[in-house]
Amino acid sequence: MSLFLSDLLARIVAACPHSEFEAVKAYFQCLHRYQVISSSTARQLHFPKQTGVYVVRKRNTEGFNGIYYIGLAGKMRTHVNGTRLNSGTLAQRLHRWTPYCFQTEGLYADHFEYGPNYGVDDLRKQPYDKRYCYHIPLCDVETECFITGADEKEIAPAFLEALLLQLVLQSSGNLPPANQSF
Repeated sequence: MSLFLSDLLARIVAACPHSEFEAVKAYFQCLHRYQVISSSTARQLHFPKQTGVYVVRKRNTEGFNGIYYIGLAGKMRTHVNGTRLNSGTLAQRLHRWTPYCFQTEGLYADHFEYGPNYGVDDLRKQPYDKRYCYHIPLCDVETECFITGADEKEIAPAFLEALLLQLVLQSSGNLPPANQSF
């Protein structure tokens, strides 16, 4: 089923104050485009091989509570044959190492880490235990995936990411702690 911007916005407007996030989640759930990914080991995390937005949060929290990071996978690009999504997928986010990491090695293996202590050029050169300020065991984390898909024209990953970040900012006055900018 296709995503429709008017339907998504209608759900958000109809939501009670501070329940807008749950309205977005419910919209994606009804279209079978929502998954929660969790595991106690980083190697057993299996993200969808599609584009979309992901929300890394403290396990068993709802709404704007416990969100560590909101990110996107897949960007609209102009090509000779028109505009389309690039090949970025949610599954590829597992291999990202800055500004956060789903760590697979070292003292903090099987942790979600964020708050790099070094710049991009120096981060990978540092010992694993010195790379990040914050280390959260994966057994305490879950990742919500909002799947947009390659054929979407109304709700691109960048739009959805910005919408969720805007809702968090409006609700709390802050970005999630692992998001460095908006």
